Amino acid sequence: MTYKFQTPAIFLIGPTASGKTETSLRLAEEFPLEIISVDSAMVFKEMNIGTCKPSLQNLESVPHHLIDILLPDAEFDVGIFIRYVDSAIQKIIQNKKIPLFVGGTMMFHKVLFDGIHDFPRDDSLREENPAFVEGIELTKRELLNTFSNHEINEVKPQIGER
Repeated sequence: MTYKFQTPAIFLIGPTASGKTETSLRLAEEFPLEIISVDSAMVFKEMNIGTCKPSLQNLESVPHHLIDILLPDAEFDVGIFIRYVDSAIQKIIQNKKIPLFVGGTMMFHKVLFDGIHDFPRDDSLREENPAFVEGIELTKRELLNTFSNHEINEVKPQIGER
């Protein structure tokens, strides 16, 4: 199954401190919008330095999603991002508003634009098919050994012959 973002939305993309927050707040004053953060750092609580998170006043003036939702030691990847986005979109649609995606994490924007295959997580794959995983691990070890021996032969041929 492939995940492909299908809901009509607005995207505001740019680097940190480029004025996205101010622009998004002005847009939300004029149009029925709720903001979904597309920032891989803003999802983490207590990570305020270098992220340019919106102020508490801004967060209260317009509904924001995916900001301060995880502890800093939590796992976060594009698959987890998509699950949170799906949940946020459902809430926004229920509120009869339009998602405004704001942020600069381009990998997340790319997934929203182009879609991504819904591959199983590594943990579930390991549980469902241990023989396949053993084969992958063996192949990986063989490749690493080959690469290491090849690299050694190039740098110090006399060592590789031993």
